[in-house]
Amino acid sequence: MLQTNALRRPAAQLKVYKMRSRLRRAELRVGRFRRELLDAQVDLNNIEFEMMGNEVQRASRRVAKGRKVAEDAYAVAHEQFGSDVPTLPDCLADDVSSDLEVDEESEDGEEEEEDDDEDDDVTILSSHDAPTDSEFDDRMDLDGVVPPIHVDD
Repeated sequence: MLQTNALRRPAAQLKVYKMRSRLRRAELRVGRFRRELLDAQVDLNNIEFEMMGNEVQRASRRVAKGRKVAEDAYAVAHEQFGSDVPTLPDCLADDVSSDLEVDEESEDGEEEEEDDDEDDDVTILSSHDAPTDSEFDDRMDLDGVVPPIHVDD
């Protein structure tokens, strides 16, 4: 009964009203922060999706570049060794342009930097230079990485 008498007083009712209004404002702030958080998460997902798209484009350019290098290597091998070299594999003989169109400019209109990898140099070894399976296994280190083959002239 003490509580009901206390709530009947105007000062106590004012305190309850203030506490309830603070609680409502806090709930509104929490709701606003949740919406802002969800918006930020959506923005982050969009950015990640865009970055993945850029990575896919770069990877497709590298694949196209690798196919071109492989085609050139087969052409050089046919010129040097003639019929001893097998024909170009079907996976490389497919039309490269049909896989993915490579744009020289990004969506923003800025040219992307070319990847100048040192892996572009192709060395063609004859069959007697290739290691046998046992030599290959002996040279492999614990991480599964094989050191490069050095050919002495």
